[in-house]
Amino acid sequence: MRLGTAGMKSAGRPRIQTPQAGQVVLSLAGRDAGRLMVVLERSVEEGFVLTADGRRRKLANPKRKRARHLRTVGAALKPEQYATDRRLRQSLSSLYQPEQHRREPAEDKELFKNDF
Repeated sequence: MRLGTAGMKSAGRPRIQTPQAGQVVLSLAGRDAGRLMVVLERSVEEGFVLTADGRRRKLANPKRKRARHLRTVGAALKPEQYATDRRLRQSLSSLYQPEQHRREPAEDKELFKNDF
């Protein structure tokens, strides 16, 4: 007899916290992966939020994303900071620091640098 997993909660996996409105998040999946966005509101469906970045996704047409495809960056915007697309772009660009999101080069390259 095969036991199904339907209806069972995932044991051992931490429950993903749905970001609140105004929180700045980093998109981890999809075409917008690696982009900073702001959460506009929680969607009616569990585990989804509406996000915008003011450039590709305007406030008038926000993107519906799963919360598990986002990572909070520890910053939040006040509603007046994302009242228009222009203000949203300015606020996100002031937070963006590319060196934070880059991977460190492998240490092995440094070790073998002088061998050639």
